[in-house]
Amino acid sequence: MPIFSRRAVLSRFAALAAVQMMRKPSMARALAMKIKEQPPARDVISLSALPAWDKTISTISPEMMGLSYESSQLSAPDFFSSANTELIGLFKKLSPRGVLRLGGNLSEYTQWTPQGASIATDVPFRAVMPDPSSGKTIQPMPLTPTAIRNLRGFLNQTGWHAIYGLKLAHAEPALVVEEAKFVAETLGPRLISFQIGNEPNHYVLNRLRAPGYNFSNYFAEWSRLHSAVVKALPSAKFAGPDIAEDLNWVRQFAAAAPPSVVMLTGHHYAEGPPSDSSVTVEKLLSPDPNFDCHVEKIEAISRSARIPYAMAETNSCYNAGKAGVSDVFASALWAADYTLQLAQASQNGVYFHGGGAGLYTPIAGGSGKPFEPRPIYYGLLLCRDLLGCEMAPVTVTAHSADVSIYALKHPNRIVVINKDASDALINLPANQPAFVVQRLAAPSPESKIGIRLTRQRLDKPLASVQVPKFSAAAITLERGSVAEAV
Repeated sequence: MPIFSRRAVLSRFAALAAVQMMRKPSMARALAMKIKEQPPARDVISLSALPAWDKTISTISPEMMGLSYESSQLSAPDFFSSANTELIGLFKKLSPRGVLRLGGNLSEYTQWTPQGASIATDVPFRAVMPDPSSGKTIQPMPLTPTAIRNLRGFLNQTGWHAIYGLKLAHAEPALVVEEAKFVAETLGPRLISFQIGNEPNHYVLNRLRAPGYNFSNYFAEWSRLHSAVVKALPSAKFAGPDIAEDLNWVRQFAAAAPPSVVMLTGHHYAEGPPSDSSVTVEKLLSPDPNFDCHVEKIEAISRSARIPYAMAETNSCYNAGKAGVSDVFASALWAADYTLQLAQASQNGVYFHGGGAGLYTPIAGGSGKPFEPRPIYYGLLLCRDLLGCEMAPVTVTAHSADVSIYALKHPNRIVVINKDASDALINLPANQPAFVVQRLAAPSPESKIGIRLTRQRLDKPLASVQVPKFSAAAITLERGSVAEAV
């Protein structure tokens, strides 16, 4: 069971403070340095990667990987249940110790129904789509004890843990407390924490509160519901504020949070809305200095408050994704790079939102259709063997290229994510040749099929490895390592 407490992370943040200078300007992720004068066009760009193996700048949490679903998915009690063996298999393949976050906009429209029946359906594993923010009236969705009991079975089968969302905007305190008690008693050690409310900084936008609603209003509401739950469950743990982008709310929440808050959370979507013509594959794969700055601010808030941070809801394009961007191979390259960027900034988790046949969902299926991985799933799968590893600083010098390189230890590995239109030749450190190469590739960035994640044990060690355009590779530099044997 993952244990989260402020005391447990004090030494971690002390260590982080000591290595801050190692992270500037590129942290563990090293983009090939841009130069003013572009070199002549060529088919292959040569880069040299020089990790500092004697230094550690972060450790990837074993529970880093997660998936996020709308809480209303629980209105189909058999969806997250031990009977859903296809979904269980895909969860287990993605991570042996992942996090299932239940929240989303639709969490504000759930209704705890202890004596009621679930929505009747003849279709097995009825799927609930991510909220597309269509403006349509949303009907309350019943959550029953059967759904929570089934959820416990699902978590037991997958080995995952849960963050469980309690509604705030339409909260009836007595019912919320009753729901929280049943969830805590039923999920037991599989429950990491509760969260109260979803994107409260958007309550005015979503017509859940009147104009003028601010953090002080929210925190007063949050505190009343929090106190009611803690009165019934003195050992309850919480995550929050689960906001959309606005770090001022995270900073204020961190400063005011009681000791029961064991995780700070927020949301981020790389692009959006889908109707915006600028939302493209090219933009998704391009460097985003604004987001780099956003991540640094999150790290500073987390370190100052000594509370770990998780990106509790995230994906490529908000409002359920964009066709031709969120559902193609480019999203896999973006997701792998994004996950490692957050890991090297010491974030505790990254939970990709999805469900049903949503364009950006990592796993599609349900409502009578088989469950299957979407392109983005393969980008996350590339990171599976990196969970729990230490990350080292790496220096990269080259001509202009959009290539991200990370260095990981135990065993020593170089991860290369080539988002450039040219192949990249990665020159490895002296006397540290490649023994195994795991590759993530597809016919093109726009591919929806033909995505491959393969592992090759080399016949002879290589001093350099070529990573084709729009592909990724995890290169193992130690013979006989765990990574080589997998």
